[in-house]
Amino acid sequence: MRDKIKSDFCLKNGIILERITYLENLKEKLYDIFERHKIDKISEFTYQLSDMKYKTTKKCCRCHREKNFDNFHKCSRSVDGYKAQCSECRNNNSREKYKNNKKLNICVSVI
Repeated sequence: MRDKIKSDFCLKNGIILERITYLENLKEKLYDIFERHKIDKISEFTYQLSDMKYKTTKKCCRCHREKNFDNFHKCSRSVDGYKAQCSECRNNNSREKYKNNKKLNICVSVI
């Protein structure tokens, strides 16, 4: 019955049924995010997003220093668009991994 009402509504208003299904799935995902981050209202969520627009600094998760966004690599998966570690910490981490696995890296490059 519900599907019939949906399809009639789509035909009457010229909307694609798949689009409504997509939006319903998106709504469910948003509510899951709200639960994970303990957000009670959509207005709180939009406030947090709008507050993020005006921020010019971010705290590195490794060295815990507040730095400009210029010091972070970009990341499309992140909410604010930048990686959690600053560039300096990421580079240091990569150097450590390379030093620790130097023999393994040489073997792999030879093969």
